[in-house]
Amino acid sequence: MLKKKFVDTCYNFISSHEKCDELQTKKLKYGLEAVYNLITKLVVMLFLSILLGIWKEYILLVIVYASARRYAYGLHAKKSITCWCTTLPIYLLGCYFIKYIAIPKYLMYILWSIGFLSFFLWAPADTPARPLIHSETRKKQKAKACMVCVVYLTLILTIQNQVLSNALVYCLIIQSICINPITYKLTNTPFNNYKVYYEKHGLNC
Repeated sequence: MLKKKFVDTCYNFISSHEKCDELQTKKLKYGLEAVYNLITKLVVMLFLSILLGIWKEYILLVIVYASARRYAYGLHAKKSITCWCTTLPIYLLGCYFIKYIAIPKYLMYILWSIGFLSFFLWAPADTPARPLIHSETRKKQKAKACMVCVVYLTLILTIQNQVLSNALVYCLIIQSICINPITYKLTNTPFNNYKVYYEKHGLNC
């Protein structure tokens, strides 16, 4: 399998130069898998978006969504096929949504408010493979995630561009779903995984 070969090769190279404990190894392999999945998905979806004539909207969504997810983190699909089945419609159908749908201003502000509240309550949402075990890190990431929301609102208010505004609120809502405890529960994924880590190692929150 190409992904396993990529991860093993990169991990062996890195571990030969730097020793990694159990947690570091887990984080490293998790990160390498994420890099592989990201590259392959970006390339495939860029190709499809060019064929469909929505490549500009696709690039915009990638930038906006990556900015929203950078500090808020969120759920990851457990299987590659699940990831593909969710990512393709989120991006490709999302491109058509932001290109052709006119969201009324009042609804846009409501959607933004939902996104901001979600980020304030649940960001950063970690995963079993990458628990955010440091309290200060979680506080900083939450503050940065909320600041991204504020920047998005500023852009909506100052730049009168329907496609951009659509992209900003669309990505906030998608990311809000990814960090929602209900989504974690529906996918049978533990929420607040740092607590699980603390319990496993006999630490206090």
